[in-house]
Amino acid sequence: MKSPRGSVWISLLILVFLLLGTVLVILYGKGYRFNILQGKPKLSKTGLLALTSLPDGASVYVNGELKTATNNTLDLVPGQYSITITKDGYFPWKKNVNIQKELVTQADALLYPIAPKLESITVSGVESPVLDPTHTKIAYRVASQSALHNGIYIYDMSTRSVLSLQTATKQIANDATIPFSNADISWSPDGQQIIATVSGELAPSTYLLEANQLNTTPQNVTTILPSIQAQFETDIKQKEQAQLAGLKPALKNMIAADFKIVAWSPDETKILYVASHSASLPLIIKPRLLAIDTLYEKRNI
Repeated sequence: MKSPRGSVWISLLILVFLLLGTVLVILYGKGYRFNILQGKPKLSKTGLLALTSLPDGASVYVNGELKTATNNTLDLVPGQYSITITKDGYFPWKKNVNIQKELVTQADALLYPIAPKLESITVSGVESPVLDPTHTKIAYRVASQSALHNGIYIYDMSTRSVLSLQTATKQIANDATIPFSNADISWSPDGQQIIATVSGELAPSTYLLEANQLNTTPQNVTTILPSIQAQFETDIKQKEQAQLAGLKPALKNMIAADFKIVAWSPDETKILYVASHSASLPLIIKPRLLAIDTLYEKRNI
């Protein structure tokens, strides 16, 4: 039979272990880890390094030492680290990162193949390729086949991550009744339609084609082409105004004073510009976003 004193000691030990476990879980959740610093174990607060790559499953080296594979996170003591991400058949990706305590630093590696595989869009030939405004589709003509196979085709680059293209093409017009294989083609501002102008014996005819389907009865818009072009110009101006409206006032003032926008990135988070004169870029986001980009930044144009 156990003595009451023994039962009390057992209860106290259980309580101590529960409290100790709870404290350790809380500390772990806050980023504390045991690390060997200067030859001695020490409980220190860490930061997280989130690692991803395309393609995934790449090896991650921290200061030259293999640590893990991508699509994983590492707990690191705050400080500067050299990160290298490698995968067989791809060029290595390298970056110096600054790990800060209690913050997550992202490392996203886009790996490029050493010997990329290139294939033709089609075996029947490509004429006059035209890139759409979203930079995701290419319109082109085919004129070397039969009437039903000649015409205008669309290749959708967003459906394939590498240049293996033949299954990503779609015919939107053929030469059954109209010789679209000889047409001059251009895109609508939203990338949803094609303007095709076909030369005729008396005068050219212009057709409006839907870019996502085969146009069996193409719409002749020759007589209303000026109004369509005017609407396209209005759409472009409205889109530009909407893009500028989403910017911070300081950035809009700088654009008006110091440079001209040439193009926006597809996700509209970056701009390609031409500077009108030398200037210093002000800090737009105040305070700076933590752990987003640890590269040195020189803010001049």
